Amino acid sequence: MLEEKGYEMKIYDPHFHQDASVLETVYDFIVCSETAEHFSNPARDFSLLNRVLAPGGLLGVMTSVLYKQIDFQNWYYRLDPTHLSFYTPETMKWIGKRWDWLVCSPVENVYLFRKPII
Repeated sequence: MLEEKGYEMKIYDPHFHQDASVLETVYDFIVCSETAEHFSNPARDFSLLNRVLAPGGLLGVMTSVLYKQIDFQNWYYRLDPTHLSFYTPETMKWIGKRWDWLVCSPVENVYLFRKPII
């Protein structure tokens, strides 16, 4: 959709689009849509995102969040074999603190992180 609006997009997904060359560039805005659940090592993967996110840049993460009212055992989202990592609202806040990013959630299942300008 962003390409339709004229934005240049590069794609990386650890399962479905493994073009690691896109990880050699620094970006002002990173969209992580339906991808964070594929992270096999979230600490490493968010660290990588921090490395390629420019100071002052935005990281948008959209994933199905494990809210308190969800019964994990019966949650459809966990049944997908490519879904390796799951996040709670508390986890998203922790991620923000860990990388010193400002964090907000404008709607359910969407988190925006802003990397500070050094």
